[in-house]
Amino acid sequence: MKRFFEKFLITVLWLMTITLLTTFWMNIKYGFNVFAGTHWEYLSMAQANGTQIKFDFYASLIIAIIIAVSGLYFILRPRGNTMVTHPTNNIPNSQTKSVVSPTIPQSPKPDSVVPQHPTVSPTNRPTRPPMMMTGARNVQPQQPQNHFVAPTTNLQPPTAVQSNKMFDEITNLFESNGYIIKNCKRINKLINPVMAVAYDQTIWLSVANTPPDIVQDAIETLIAIFDDTLGETANDITVRGCIIDANGGESPNPDLISIFENIDELKSFVTPNTKPDDYDQDLFDAFSTYISTVAGYIGK
Repeated sequence: MKRFFEKFLITVLWLMTITLLTTFWMNIKYGFNVFAGTHWEYLSMAQANGTQIKFDFYASLIIAIIIAVSGLYFILRPRGNTMVTHPTNNIPNSQTKSVVSPTIPQSPKPDSVVPQHPTVSPTNRPTRPPMMMTGARNVQPQQPQNHFVAPTTNLQPPTAVQSNKMFDEITNLFESNGYIIKNCKRINKLINPVMAVAYDQTIWLSVANTPPDIVQDAIETLIAIFDDTLGETANDITVRGCIIDANGGESPNPDLISIFENIDELKSFVTPNTKPDDYDQDLFDAFSTYISTVAGYIGK
């Protein structure tokens, strides 16, 4: 009964381990949450529409299932060995007593370990003081560096307040025009952008006082994630950027990134978010959930 209970616990532990590893791999590699029903709905709709999905996505799931089944086979297979051990332990009862007697004189093994402790402790004692000395020497030159960092941090709050005001104004602008705002803390070096999603699967990244190179790097990162997780379906997604007061920087690609001098120019540029003729509510809900998952994952 004990062995059956042990095998049951090992089986549960093995399945939990494979499930967690598979979830971790699918989330990092493809941005796909195995436990999210909306992701499976989006996958089923993509398959129903004839969208080609990368073979690596299916291969990862198949390999995980094969590993799980193989592990269960090796865990549950050794039943014949347990039948052999029972008769060998029950037949020679006298031998079990004789086996106990030689195990008693094996107690001097811990005695052999005892003299090793005093040999290790003196070797560790002389090595610790120099480590403490080197630690003290390394801490002393770092203290003046922290004093120099303090005044620079004191200069950052005014710019942070201004960026928060611009963030609220840009957010209100897109929301008033019917766009859906996604919470995104950062994309590489782009900190706290306004991510607005349109019904035609266009994503707008809007910031203020930011160089165009940082915005372009964020757009390229999103496109790479979409290509890795969606395959050819990623061609239906468009990513654009908007910058207010780019600090004198020019847009490397005006068709990709638009630069404005103030919020009023951006207001005249943004158009209302209207639904296209082929709009599908279920498909857009799955797309919106997918963008929320990507924004939350990349913002960590």
